[in-house]
Amino acid sequence: MKGCGFSRPAGSAPDQDLGGYLIADENASAVFELKDGRISRLAGGLPGVDDAVRDARQHILAILPGRGQLFDVTSGAAVASGLRNPQGLIFDGAQNLLVTESDNGRLDLVVTSFAVTVPSGVIQLAPGQGVCYGILRAPGNADSIRVSEAVGAMPLSDPATGSEGEVLPTRCTLPPCTVSLTLQGPAGVEFAQFSYRD
Repeated sequence: MKGCGFSRPAGSAPDQDLGGYLIADENASAVFELKDGRISRLAGGLPGVDDAVRDARQHILAILPGRGQLFDVTSGAAVASGLRNPQGLIFDGAQNLLVTESDNGRLDLVVTSFAVTVPSGVIQLAPGQGVCYGILRAPGNADSIRVSEAVGAMPLSDPATGSEGEVLPTRCTLPPCTVSLTLQGPAGVEFAQFSYRD
């Protein structure tokens, strides 16, 4: 595929459900699709476009570093603004978006389905004490979420359509111990870990 006529391709990503690849071309201010050996221009007028992906709704999402935006090309709306030199874009296991901000030295999570929140640090538990974890949902998301795997704990309650669940960690003989959770929803899976001691 050498010499395909791109001006300055800055990012490429597999087009998950449709096959092929999306290519963001900074100098052309456009997003292209490479599929079955053919190149098609999908969108233009995107100054400095750095990365692009297509979500489950078939919307094309692109990073516009100069504007500091994660931009929904299909709807014409900003998904996230005020980003400082965003440079990378990818999905996590539940189709949330991970965006790198080069000038802030951080990775941002843009929740488009659901994410899991767990206690930070090492928590001290009393014998038989459960640990609650939270579900952060995108606006309008009411998907049923369940624990598909818990390592080091027994699930006590699934989040279902709510905002939290609970697990009972096993007895901790090594300080600290770790619980690993895998939560499943229609959009995919999310993973979480927390540390504890008895």
